Amino acid sequence: MYVYGERQNIGDLYRNVVGIFMNQLWRDEPMTIFGDGTQQRSFTHISDVSPVIAAVWFWAQ
Repeated sequence: MYVYGERQNIGDLYRNVVGIFMNQLWRDEPMTIFGDGTQQRSFTHISDVSPVIAAVWFWAQ
């Protein structure tokens, strides 16, 4: 699962597929896709993940 959100560093050219795609689109460049196109990734917004992370802290007490 890949978590993305408003405060992510879209300038990171190596670990940030959402930022990489956004920068390529803003520059009117083709999006770089590696492989044959059949690979899949799961994207989840941080607002969906953060409540779960916060709940784990309380559960672990």
